[in-house]
Amino acid sequence: MVFLEMILSFFDPFITERWEPWLLISRFGGIAALLWCTHALLFLGGSARLLGKVAMQSMVAHDDGESKRSRISEHKTAQDIISWCCCAVLLACYGCVAWELRYSLETRLWGPPPRLGTAALALHCGYTIYEASLYANLTGTDEGWLMYGHHAVVLVNYTWCLAGGHGTFWACLMGVTEGTNVCLSPLVFLRRAGRMEGALFAASAVGTWLGFLVLRLVLLAGVLYQFTSDLLSVKSSPALAARAETSGGALLAQMWSGVAAAAVLWALSAFWFYKLTRIALKLLKDKPRDKDGAEPKKETASPAPAKPRLPLSQKPKAA
Repeated sequence: MVFLEMILSFFDPFITERWEPWLLISRFGGIAALLWCTHALLFLGGSARLLGKVAMQSMVAHDDGESKRSRISEHKTAQDIISWCCCAVLLACYGCVAWELRYSLETRLWGPPPRLGTAALALHCGYTIYEASLYANLTGTDEGWLMYGHHAVVLVNYTWCLAGGHGTFWACLMGVTEGTNVCLSPLVFLRRAGRMEGALFAASAVGTWLGFLVLRLVLLAGVLYQFTSDLLSVKSSPALAARAETSGGALLAQMWSGVAAAAVLWALSAFWFYKLTRIALKLLKDKPRDKDGAEPKKETASPAPAKPRLPLSQKPKAA
């Protein structure tokens, strides 16, 4: 709790009902710079380098590109560590704030952003900038424009939420989806290291698959349904509609933008869940089994018999 209070105190002088755009940009940039410094410390300090070398053990080819691949592996390992820590914090913060603001339509749409929610949203935006810049400059990403599009959707909607001071409940509820990275980060590292056996890999794989199913597909589908229902309820209520009109239509535009963001994130999550399922089925299909369906036991190679030593009298003489 003391550590969390220290983090939250960083935002105290700047937490207001409405954040100015210049303040948002400076805060996000500061958090991204802090994460970059942490990345550099991990990379240079040895943690990422040690784990990165473990990940390189499966690469047996010795060519001119091995050194570059090793550095990229070390950077990705540092990213995995930071991703796991940030997403674990975000999952806890977002869950608490969403639970606090869940009670009524008014708290879900107009509920004042709690201190914890403001800090979590700012951390999420800073982490998004760090990750996008890491992909662009060092490690790259296999998903290409899909990943950059995902990051852009998050940044636009969370910035709008912090600037307007509305919709914190829905922003935090959608942010709960980052909890899938708690299992995905170790899974990616173990797969990169070629350690695709053992209890840790199995637990990470099952946790990732279930996380995408529950926290992304099911949760985001529920968010889309309830979010749309709340907005339609605002239109049907004269008092709520008049309150929404006081912002000149900006509030409703922000909320419908949130609905569109939830739809985009659900579509991307469905695509990634499909890819995860295909990979899981391929691994299960390719796993060798005997006739009874059980996994074959590994046979240990017996040591080669020692060559008999001839007595000195029987050794052949050199010509």
